[in-house]
Amino acid sequence: MRFFNQKLLFLPGKFLENFPMLIVACLLIFMGLTGTWISFPLSGEMGLKELNASDIYSQTKWLLLALLGLYCVTTVAKYSLVRVLVSLGVLCFILYLALHYSFFSGENIAQYTQESKAFRDIQHVLALNETPNAGRSVETALAFDAFKFIDRVGVTLGVLGWGAKLALIGSFMLFLFAVVRSNKVIYSSLISATVFVLFFVGSGIGDVSLAYLKVNQGVRDFTQGTAAEAMTQLNEAALLDPVLNYSNGFPLLTSYAYFTTYGPEDRNAYAYRINQEFVAGEFSSVFALNSYIKSSSGKSATGAESNDLGLPQKLAIERIEKRLVSNAYNRVGLLYLWHQEWAQAEQHFLMASRLTNSLVAQIALLSIYNATKQYESCNILSDQILGTIHNHSMSADIWTTKGECLSASGYPSEARSAFQHSIKLDGDKNYRAVKGLSGT
Repeated sequence: MRFFNQKLLFLPGKFLENFPMLIVACLLIFMGLTGTWISFPLSGEMGLKELNASDIYSQTKWLLLALLGLYCVTTVAKYSLVRVLVSLGVLCFILYLALHYSFFSGENIAQYTQESKAFRDIQHVLALNETPNAGRSVETALAFDAFKFIDRVGVTLGVLGWGAKLALIGSFMLFLFAVVRSNKVIYSSLISATVFVLFFVGSGIGDVSLAYLKVNQGVRDFTQGTAAEAMTQLNEAALLDPVLNYSNGFPLLTSYAYFTTYGPEDRNAYAYRINQEFVAGEFSSVFALNSYIKSSSGKSATGAESNDLGLPQKLAIERIEKRLVSNAYNRVGLLYLWHQEWAQAEQHFLMASRLTNSLVAQIALLSIYNATKQYESCNILSDQILGTIHNHSMSADIWTTKGECLSASGYPSEARSAFQHSIKLDGDKNYRAVKGLSGT
């Protein structure tokens, strides 16, 4: 009779009636895998299947189907410990995917932090030009601080899209159900604790935690005046967690170590020097240092190539230098833009765009071209920006500017199409596009 009752549970309707939570959890997982996995403020959304050329979704789909099928079988057969193990497998697998594309991806973290700041700065550029759309959909800028582990976690949660979060919620529901409904709760808890410890060590989270301890120890060594020991700690931290090189603070801390140990003329010390001038608002000194770096041979103070740092750390320092110089050009350009000194503003924004392909600079250039009647340049640049930005609100503003340039240069039908496209993308308080459409 027991076998007969268990056999009945395999019927879809009967299984749904007895275990609705499992069905909901499985649906959440598959909805999550087909939804937005990674999300950025400016460049739009990516599904999980688009993140890898090998089409990771087609692989995960069948693996997860097998695991979830096994989970249902063990649920009906009341193999509670096996069910706990299977649920842990599903949870750890999805958690690994999420960590791989967020927590352990320096490129994704750097892109998210830079785009978040760019989003806010672009709104500032629009406000300077009294653009009616300015102020909508403002993203809070997030900084990835090398000294705070919680910042790493915060940015990771920001990078993850709704699909990843749904999949994690669904897999956690399966795990909770397996543990709570187990008739051997103590054994299930011990198994779960063991798996989580192994996952902590094997996935690399343990190395990341140790790296942060070494970073903070390095800072303490600096305050105690032992620079050599501090540099050793920082180099070991970079080996344990290469993602630190994509933070704002770690490359500058490393540069400060070289500044303290080898003097201000060491190649690796220039990032710290540029940052000090930038913070002080001495932008002309930032430009001068940047010109000196370009003209120098990149030697260290001893006259030889500085080989103490690995290539990722050197690239991180150079990336910080470029970003600081680009931001300095943007700051000066905004001052000129405020006073409507178009030629000087255009010159500085062009330099920023060439250095880091700054979206802030490109949006500002678009406004300058429109204001100074450089309509051909306006149309060309708007097409270039639209090819890289897929944020609806921002794209709507660019389509509106393009429409204004097309209308002023004698293309009313193309301008009307641009204004209509802008309204279609974002009709919320899109007064500028409505006004432009009524005038074409």
